[in-house]
Amino acid sequence: MPHQNYPLRTLVTELAGKMKYKAVVLTAAVVLLLVAAWVGQESVVVRRAERQVLLMDTFVRLVVHGRLSQAALEETIEATVKEMARLESILSAHATGSDIDKLNNADTEPRVVSDETFAVLERAKLVYERSQGAFDVTVGALMRAWGFGTDQRAVPSPEALTAALSGVGFAYVEMDASQRTVRLTHPKTRLDLGGIAKGYIVDRAIELLAARGIQYAFVEAGGPVRVGEASGCADRCTAPHTAGCPNCGGLHPWRSCADLGRL
Repeated sequence: MPHQNYPLRTLVTELAGKMKYKAVVLTAAVVLLLVAAWVGQESVVVRRAERQVLLMDTFVRLVVHGRLSQAALEETIEATVKEMARLESILSAHATGSDIDKLNNADTEPRVVSDETFAVLERAKLVYERSQGAFDVTVGALMRAWGFGTDQRAVPSPEALTAALSGVGFAYVEMDASQRTVRLTHPKTRLDLGGIAKGYIVDRAIELLAARGIQYAFVEAGGPVRVGEASGCADRCTAPHTAGCPNCGGLHPWRSCADLGRL
């Protein structure tokens, strides 16, 4: 069979056609793989719920984002609000029958308190010691003398201030962890956890939300603010008020375990 001489243009045209065909086939294959991967992924819907309530003499705002149903998010917020109200009822000095109210009226007798009250008083003692007395929850008598927490504010007399100051100092608070009892040893000592209880209650709210599967949450209580941390981040600080905690910030909403910012 005689050898045929193809023009150069013909050869280039045929080669280009074959390359174009392969490129089209390769592109189609890549598109099909991407579509298959997208279809195989589970659709993720992140929902939002918000609530504002009156607690602890201030407006408390809760905002949560999660993959739960809308009804489940609303139920979770409701349960969190109830827990915050319960904690207020045992930690407030102005709530009749609370642990603090009972201690302030115990006439130096020991009283068994809740685990939460004991935990807050332990932390209050630690801060009292580290601040060399600058933070002190035994100023309840002084608060009363000035009328804080009541509708009758007044400038106390020097004699009233002297009497109130006589019972100020954490040295007048005896705590027995084995019995979970607290005793105010000075007859003038009165407790007021207003400077620490709000922060504790906000922390507990975030913990409850996380336990119920909420990864991202915002809880604000007229000052104390907490931004929820994603569960499963082992390197995150689980006790934000612990001395030396390096992670005090909010998590990035999309990047797992990444900080959006730190303070």
